Amino acid sequence: MLVAITFPVLLKQCRLELGLTQTQLAARAGISVSLVRKYETGTRVPPRATAMHLANALRLAGEERAAFLVAASARALPPVTTQHTPLAAQMASHRLPVAPTPLLGREAELAAITRLLGEHTAHCVTLIGPPGVGKSRLALAAAAALQPLFADGAAWIELAALDDPAAVAPLIAARLGAQGDEAEAALIALLAQRSFLLVLDNFEQLVPAAPLIARLLAAAPRLSVLITSRVPLRLRAETRFPVKPLALPVTRRVSAVAVAPATRLFCERAVAVNPAFVLGVANAATVATLCQRLDGLPLAIELAAARADALEPAALLASLDAGITEFAGGFADLPAHQRSLQAAIAWSERLLEPAARDGFARLGVFAGTFDAPAAAALGVASLDPLVEAGLVQADASGRLYLLETIRVFAAERLRVHPEAANIYACTPTTTPTLPKLPARCSTVQPPLRR
Repeated sequence: MLVAITFPVLLKQCRLELGLTQTQLAARAGISVSLVRKYETGTRVPPRATAMHLANALRLAGEERAAFLVAASARALPPVTTQHTPLAAQMASHRLPVAPTPLLGREAELAAITRLLGEHTAHCVTLIGPPGVGKSRLALAAAAALQPLFADGAAWIELAALDDPAAVAPLIAARLGAQGDEAEAALIALLAQRSFLLVLDNFEQLVPAAPLIARLLAAAPRLSVLITSRVPLRLRAETRFPVKPLALPVTRRVSAVAVAPATRLFCERAVAVNPAFVLGVANAATVATLCQRLDGLPLAIELAAARADALEPAALLASLDAGITEFAGGFADLPAHQRSLQAAIAWSERLLEPAARDGFARLGVFAGTFDAPAAAALGVASLDPLVEAGLVQADASGRLYLLETIRVFAAERLRVHPEAANIYACTPTTTPTLPKLPARCSTVQPPLRR
């Protein structure tokens, strides 16, 4: 099993973070110094009661405490696993692809989606969110968990290669083996009485085909549809499920960094390309900052971690400080528009109408939060399509902002915009709070220079 931190390392790092010697920790936990040494060298594994005494002595609580106790018994932090599909159900329906990696940090979302579709609270759920947030991966995990609940199984249909809405029905019919000259009628005949889960991945460029989904649902009462899209389908039967970036660690303590979903994903993928990678006091804060600067976006984190075979976390962070958000390489087994963060954002940008695309570039001037009047003053016609596409976010106070990875992309577009000079000249000079980013960022971002 690939792990980024073992219990002996975790124990020592937690002790050092509190400034305790082995003797002091032993006294706090009520055990001998000899035992502390053996636990830190890995020659002994503490029993459950002793591990709890150590957790108390180290003042661990919440997720940090839970992870510490799990590591104490397993010698390493195990990967989060999703519900496995029973073998009988796998034999009955083999249309779902097998996930290449474990799903991390999405337990709450996975439970909510499976509850909506599994209890038939909703029959059409659309996962929406910004580029690279992991909608497809979450949908695959949800489909695997839901498949046993549908008597006739489930099917996964990838739509990224399509750009013609009229081709959606024929593609689904072909994948499901529906027989007939007219694709939609064949689908209705096939699905009308079936208990079936249909998963449609990457629907955003095919939104004009959304009424097809409504007609299938109306004709097949036991059909459920799970969709991933960067924009909603705007169907009455649709339940929108926003997918947010992965949670970041609440502190820079090694134990917190080791269990936070965003940083844990980085560590797991870093170990996959560099088995010598170890999370510790020396790099925990850097890993946390790196994932913070990547906005907790799974695709961005995985692309950065894929370079851990050649670059230390500090070097990866230095690349971000230099304005480089694109890491060389990518994943050959992903659709072309998901092989890099730039490609993922460009895919969303390409789907915008010309006016919205122009407005997106203009917003690249803001390195902090802004409001609708400030955007309008820069000539942004409407924020609605940008918010809907996940390119613009809102914080708890209602202020708007771009995730940093997306803002850098917009700033590049602004750099070659014919009105760039005027846009920079009329940008407000106040410095608002920038969500999740260092306070050193200013409101106005000058043109990037390589």
